[in-house]
Amino acid sequence: MIGGSKQLWYPCGYGEKAMRLNTYEIGMIRKEAASIFGDEVKVLLFGSRVNDTAKGGDVDLLVQTSDPVLRPAACAAQLSAAVTIAMHGRSS
Repeated sequence: MIGGSKQLWYPCGYGEKAMRLNTYEIGMIRKEAASIFGDEVKVLLFGSRVNDTAKGGDVDLLVQTSDPVLRPAACAAQLSAAVTIAMHGRSS
């Protein structure tokens, strides 16, 4: 649980049902996160996208790594841009 929200994937898309993201979006997020943060990255979705009854909403992601990230802001911006482009402008 993160901030009272259900965890969507842990790690990187394996596990629980993908709520309000399709298979392509999940795969793309997993691929982009691994290319930026390394293969051992864990990505969790939280916020409105984990609520099947909600409409719209941005894609809130928590990225966890066991290794230090040298440029966290740049890496987060790179992942956000990749997700936004892949989801045709929907916010990440």
